[in-house]
Amino acid sequence: MPTTLPIRYAIVALFVAVYITFGFVFNLNAQEYLLLGIPLTVLFQVFIAKQPLHKLWVRGGEKFTLSPMAWLIAFSFMIWPAYKIIHSLEEGTFTFVSLGL
Repeated sequence: MPTTLPIRYAIVALFVAVYITFGFVFNLNAQEYLLLGIPLTVLFQVFIAKQPLHKLWVRGGEKFTLSPMAWLIAFSFMIWPAYKIIHSLEEGTFTFVSLGL
């Protein structure tokens, strides 16, 4: 279903208006507002643009994959931040600073 350029611009403008409205209606701070943008962007890419997620980063690029060794390295880098988040949740000191935001 091809759409014209003005219709595509209108859809994007409506999406941005909804995003901004969420920020005002729910009185979000900067971190919450930015975090809200992640699922909204995924929803837009999958359901409105009807494109796979990997096309968000590289136009015409292939699907991103990691080798088993790369997964091992990636998970090893996740251990310390995950520990710090769990520790701060247990102590009741969790804030967005805990996430590094």
